Amino acid sequence: MYKVDCNKIDALVKEIQLISKNRYNRKFFINPEDELKHLKEALNQMLESMVVYTNQSHASLEQLRISNKELEKAYEIIEKSAVFVFEWTLTPEAPTKFVTNNISRFGYTPEDFYNGELKDYWDFVYEEDIEKTMLAVYNARQQNIDEFNHTYRVVCKNKEIRWVEEWLILERDESGTPIAEKGILRDITEQKKLADKLKESEERYRNLYENAAAIIFTYDLEGRLTSVNNVCSQILCYPQEEILGMHFADFIISNNKNHIYGLDIITYTLQNFQKPIELKVLNKKNQVIVLETYISLIYKDGAPYEIQGVAQDITARKKAEEKIIHMSYHDKLTGLYNRTYYDERLKKLDNRGAYPYTIIIGDMNGLKLANDAFGHKIGDDLLKKMARILVKACRKDDIIARIGGDEFSIILPETTEVGAKRICDRIRKLCLQTEANPIQLSIALGYSTKRSNKITNELLIKEADDRMYKNKLNESKSIRSSIIASLQTTLDEKTMETREHAERLKALSLMLGKSIGLSDSQLDELSLASIMHDIGKIAIPDSILSKSGKLTEKEWEVMKKHTEIGYHIMMSSANMRSIGEYILAHHERWDGKGYPRGLKGEEIPIISRIITITDAYDVMTHPRSYSPAKSHAEALEEIRRCAGTQFDPLLAERFIALMMK
Repeated sequence: MYKVDCNKIDALVKEIQLISKNRYNRKFFINPEDELKHLKEALNQMLESMVVYTNQSHASLEQLRISNKELEKAYEIIEKSAVFVFEWTLTPEAPTKFVTNNISRFGYTPEDFYNGELKDYWDFVYEEDIEKTMLAVYNARQQNIDEFNHTYRVVCKNKEIRWVEEWLILERDESGTPIAEKGILRDITEQKKLADKLKESEERYRNLYENAAAIIFTYDLEGRLTSVNNVCSQILCYPQEEILGMHFADFIISNNKNHIYGLDIITYTLQNFQKPIELKVLNKKNQVIVLETYISLIYKDGAPYEIQGVAQDITARKKAEEKIIHMSYHDKLTGLYNRTYYDERLKKLDNRGAYPYTIIIGDMNGLKLANDAFGHKIGDDLLKKMARILVKACRKDDIIARIGGDEFSIILPETTEVGAKRICDRIRKLCLQTEANPIQLSIALGYSTKRSNKITNELLIKEADDRMYKNKLNESKSIRSSIIASLQTTLDEKTMETREHAERLKALSLMLGKSIGLSDSQLDELSLASIMHDIGKIAIPDSILSKSGKLTEKEWEVMKKHTEIGYHIMMSSANMRSIGEYILAHHERWDGKGYPRGLKGEEIPIISRIITITDAYDVMTHPRSYSPAKSHAEALEEIRRCAGTQFDPLLAERFIALMMK
């Protein structure tokens, strides 16, 4: 017999009715789990109110009738719900004592459990879940657990697999042995599918979050980082667990960090919402990283909760932009400012009236000669050396620019002629201290000061330029001597044409030149041309110059180019161009069979004709790798023999006469 507390049953029925009435009204329940919780509680109380009782007299028949009627109403509500009620007896003869009709949701009737094909409940459980479900139930029995719940899969009559949640109450006898299990089963297949989809969606979002190309992070309203993705961790070179809890400003490079730490986070975020913020951060490896960052507020229950940031590493882009900007204002070769920047700064100084300021104009000496003689790589090296000297000689705020091929200019803010002169003196001194390789560094300088807007920058530049050219002319003699010395040194190192050979040739040529009455200026040119006559050989490959045997036809054609090379070297300097003409013609022959132009007779400059004779004599009377030396008499005889063909006959006769004395 069952004893029923009527008042309790009545209250339970009303609660179950309320649940049923509102089960589709989501304003009443926050979610289906709350519905299930209330239903479970009601059913549990109802089941607990039913106990085996042997004395029917404790309740009147009328009370029992009313209670049974109310109980039937409750079961009607249950059978319309998504749960069914059961009681297992734990006896093998009749394992199922009771099951509600709504077991039909799974395609079965209660009779299938009472005496049909599902006499053993484990036939209802999906095969792969039987073992874990048994373990859960048997463990509860052994551990004296009276109430627990678990989930597993069951097999419908049509073989469909569905998920259920079981809420179980164990009934024990006086010795504590389980004798029955009462509870409810709820079909949670749809909820399980939804949960799986949510889990899959969450995993997909997590993968997207962790593996996104962008840096993603969140921090709380105090600025403490609460989450970072893998990219953020990799960029900052910190493990994720180490970053969490750090203040976002800990990574920012700023001259005013205290201001950043004290910011009102919400106000700062709202002010910069969806605006690109460029931040420089320092990672654990002390590398500066530039981030383009967007931040936004995340709300919870209508109030600001935390801040989310999405950033892109733009370090490479910034470097490229800086490089473009640098290139637009800097000379690629020397690294100094270029003409564009120079003009802009000069204009700004004038517009601001930042007087006085002075400019220095400089023009390198011998650069064209170095390019022609040694190649443009050597010329470029000389330009870079000069740039380093200018930087070393000037002050931090001075603007040093390369404004042309071999031209430099310096802007000296707040400086007069006195300061400019000191800087020019330092430049000259540093040039002299630099090794002459391959020529001595030298630069002609001129300067001019602007004290007001009464003169224009154009006139200022012209005045400095005029002074520079005046100084260049005054220094031309010493410049020429320096260049000659450098070229001679190079020639000595590269060829057999030693300085001694040049000096002997110079002495012989001057002797012959004086004997025929050349003027002093002609003798000066003859002296220089004698020394420099083979300067073009510095550009001939060593393999040809040092060859001990006879040159091939192709090698000989290369060797003959030295007169033209020497000519171009001399023509690079305005005050040495006449020497270039003499060098070009010193291998021409009286009979017109020489090179490079095939000049004949007096078409050949007289200085070149003199050098042709004296050079031949000195070469014959001194040993070479390809021929032994001739005697003085043999050399003069050879000159006599070639007079009128190779040599000017009158000059040849005069030379022989001089050498016979």
